[in-house]
Amino acid sequence: MSNSFYQQQLKSKSREYLRANAKASGFILKEKSPSCGLEQCKYYLPAKEKLQGRTAGILPREIKKHFIHSFIITEEGLTDSRALYYFLLKVFTWQRWLEVKNNFSIARLQKFQAYHKLLFLGFNRQIVDQMGKLIAQQKKYSPAVIINRFEDLLLRIFQFNLSRPRWNNVILHGFGHLSDYLSAKSKENFLNKLAKFREGKLNFWPLHHWLADRAAQYEVNYLTQQFFLFPYPREINLALEQINKLPDPFA
Repeated sequence: MSNSFYQQQLKSKSREYLRANAKASGFILKEKSPSCGLEQCKYYLPAKEKLQGRTAGILPREIKKHFIHSFIITEEGLTDSRALYYFLLKVFTWQRWLEVKNNFSIARLQKFQAYHKLLFLGFNRQIVDQMGKLIAQQKKYSPAVIINRFEDLLLRIFQFNLSRPRWNNVILHGFGHLSDYLSAKSKENFLNKLAKFREGKLNFWPLHHWLADRAAQYEVNYLTQQFFLFPYPREINLALEQINKLPDPFA
């Protein structure tokens, strides 16, 4: 049988798999697989044995064709704590956005923006301001225009990375909503930990757990609803921590 026959078979299986997972926002692929590799798959011209170059496998090409805004990580990327954090953040944030988009109302959009505001501020304040302006001027636009423009802004947010100085400001903002409930000693201890984070001497997760636990204890709903603390299910971190694979955007 010809190479083109096997290629069509692989394409058919890839499309079948993607149809069965039509609601997926993220994919984990094996980089060295001839069908799943992102850019290192060897390819040969018909009837020639000499290697012609390297390219993406059939499955990732089909994903990019049919899942325009999906996110991909390789099995090697799963061992990179920085890459893993951004992958999880984008996949779960995008899923929450799709829930708003597919059942759209201004109220749902406002809630989405409010619950993600501190998270997004860690990426880019100017884009967050544009999101707020779009919502404030909602009467000027149709729902379709609002959805498209907000989605464009969200995708732009994903092009940036977090930085310790910006994330320090985000954490301080969250901390401010708890300050009335805390003793002077508790405030001092937390700010000392934040200083260590700023200096690169402390992982940011202990600060997040501290804020989340206090927010729940004192029923500070503004904080418990904010996705900057845990942009993906907290249970994922608990499982990854057991195998020493905790995601970290500042690693």
